[in-house]
Amino acid sequence: STLTARQSSLEQTLSLLKAIEPDRANNPADLLTYITLAQTLRQKTEEELAAVKTDTVREKEVLTMLNSEFYVDKTGLISFMNQRINREDRFVAVSRPRRFGKSVDANMLCAYYSRGCDSRAQFEGLAVASDPSFEEHLNAHDVIRVDAQRLIGRGGGIGNLVETFGEEVTREVRAAWQEDIPDYAKSLQQVLDYAAEAKGSGFVFVIDEWDCPMREAADDEALQRRWLDFLRDLFKGAPYVDAAYMTGILPIKKYGQHSDRKS
Repeated sequence: STLTARQSSLEQTLSLLKAIEPDRANNPADLLTYITLAQTLRQKTEEELAAVKTDTVREKEVLTMLNSEFYVDKTGLISFMNQRINREDRFVAVSRPRRFGKSVDANMLCAYYSRGCDSRAQFEGLAVASDPSFEEHLNAHDVIRVDAQRLIGRGGGIGNLVETFGEEVTREVRAAWQEDIPDYAKSLQQVLDYAAEAKGSGFVFVIDEWDCPMREAADDEALQRRWLDFLRDLFKGAPYVDAAYMTGILPIKKYGQHSDRKS
């Protein structure tokens, strides 16, 4: 596939960069410049390769799902989300018990929307392919995919979820639009604002297991409020959000005096 070829090309480039012999430069000044450029290029290649590998995994997950002995066409969800792109009701939260395919649906949305994927073949012949909006949004968006449960594991515990979320997404967005985001943009919202302005469009957010803090820290109201405040600040009135899709297990309910979660 296109992604596999791109991954192979990036891996070859990375191998060459790792094998560079900097002592071939003519003088110390040239050597320093040479090393700096090589390190910068190597870092950018590693970041792009990581992104390509992520999209490749998403494509493979969807392909595995489609090739299963039993497959129920749920691409109507894509049509549902397409109708909400850049609309007031573009924020969707889905709550279902475990083993109901929430993560599979999230991966399907990523494979469909992501610019990094070439997933036309996977969706042709399915219900969404006959939808008038199919071509418009197929592999046409920048997707931010977050699994809150995995973030907790990578970030050293549930207490660091907000920081880990912000740091990881900020790092990836900065890497992709490095020249367009000023150094003084520190918060995740600022970074997303500058990136969206530079590319002329927003992001599709897909957040799996968003209600982890409510399940795993059921007695820690302060932690739950902090997480909800973070999500509210991330999404409320944000021009960089084309759409947001979140999955969870717990019922959607009112929190405190205000409803921070809407289905």
